[in-house]
Amino acid sequence: MSNAVFPTLPGLKWPVVKSPIFNTRVQSSVSGKEVRLSYDAYPVWQYTLSFDMLRAGATAELQTLMGFYLARSGSFDTFLFNDVTDNAVTDQSIGTGNGTTVLFQLVRTYGGFIEPIQNTNSAPIIKVNGVTKTLTTDYTIDQYGQVTFVTAPAAAATITWTGTYYYRVRFKTDMLQFSNFMSQLWEVGTCELMGIKL
Repeated sequence: MSNAVFPTLPGLKWPVVKSPIFNTRVQSSVSGKEVRLSYDAYPVWQYTLSFDMLRAGATAELQTLMGFYLARSGSFDTFLFNDVTDNAVTDQSIGTGNGTTVLFQLVRTYGGFIEPIQNTNSAPIIKVNGVTKTLTTDYTIDQYGQVTFVTAPAAAATITWTGTYYYRVRFKTDMLQFSNFMSQLWEVGTCELMGIKL
């Protein structure tokens, strides 16, 4: 599991496609009625990117992307992806204290849907009743986005976080096609990234 971040490169073509994927089993009876079983509480996010121009040579954009892909051994290794349209929260509620609970999960709300956050980009700002707490002195945070307080927040205390985050992904396939359409100019028609849950 790598903590390398997918490179930001010029030449990223629109549209960038973002797809939430759930896993549901649907069983139909002879009468036509259905029974549905959901295997996932949260979606896996898939991204489809295209690059219409990667320069080779001195600018090394081709070498950067190809080298990143090769270093991951195709779909073998996971890495972090910065979705610039969905990568930050401000004073996002993560719970209410009860005087005994010390463990809280970082989350983000998207259109009313609450989803856990696991891969923070820099140390988050954690507040209890609007007072900023200090990392390691007041709380710790693990790679799964779980905040553990040294002392349980008081009953009815609001707990919030502010910060940025990544999505953990892998390349969807073991082949990424680079096309040389002009001297020193390359393109990647489809680069698919598949979300990973830890």
